[in-house]
Amino acid sequence: IYGATDTLFGSSVVGFWPLALVYNPTDNKIYCANCGLWIPPDSTVTVIDGATDTVITTIIVGISPHALVYNPPNNKLYSAKTRSDNVTVIDCATDTIITTIAVGDWPQALVHNPTNNKVYCANTSSDDVTVIDGTTNAVGATIAVGSHPCAFTWNNAQNRTYVANRQSSSISVIRDVTGIEKDRKQNASCLILQISPNPAKTFFTIHSPAAVQSVKIYDVLGKLIKAEDPAEFTNEKQISLKGINSGVYFLKVNTEEAEFIKKLIVTK
Repeated sequence: IYGATDTLFGSSVVGFWPLALVYNPTDNKIYCANCGLWIPPDSTVTVIDGATDTVITTIIVGISPHALVYNPPNNKLYSAKTRSDNVTVIDCATDTIITTIAVGDWPQALVHNPTNNKVYCANTSSDDVTVIDGTTNAVGATIAVGSHPCAFTWNNAQNRTYVANRQSSSISVIRDVTGIEKDRKQNASCLILQISPNPAKTFFTIHSPAAVQSVKIYDVLGKLIKAEDPAEFTNEKQISLKGINSGVYFLKVNTEEAEFIKKLIVTK
């Protein structure tokens, strides 16, 4: 569908029962999971060129790929297969399979956390969540949640992952104790960090209650856009926006006392 006029632009023929889509902004590709849950079962992910809307290739991943998620820092795609009880990891640069990771029973949903670079997989039949390291592809933990977890969302402000449990009518909240919410010398709720101006055009200034140790700017897809040299920081630091386009970004600011996530709007 053409976004300017909301009219049909074209179509691409994919596999049987296309169930999930994800966009790869690094290579301008769209990935389509063809679930084919019952008869005939499908086991493919179709790769579409974002510029021409033509099929580049078809990747055989395993029976019934049900969910997809993209990992921007490592340019990887993850495909959870309900009837295979595993997750296939794909190199998006070459569209080839890197590895297959065993998870729980009937994996149905995926989410990527760009702060800790982890992928979370909801296993509907085993009522748990598998945590996968985005760099090493190693399984770090399996977390028991409610009955039939089936959907995710990620809260960037507190670095928490939320899991919807269909049959127990509940939401499980996963807290990353090694990430933003690690223990600090002072309660972050007692501290106030400000950025101004916001929206910003050419620069913004950080006003911090404690000495700033590092500043990182991420786009909405979790891609690191800019990192500042910590040797130059004080309680007040001006950050240039040279080379950064208009849009919505997230700042991750580490101080001596706490860590903050702030939304920044850039208008040029």
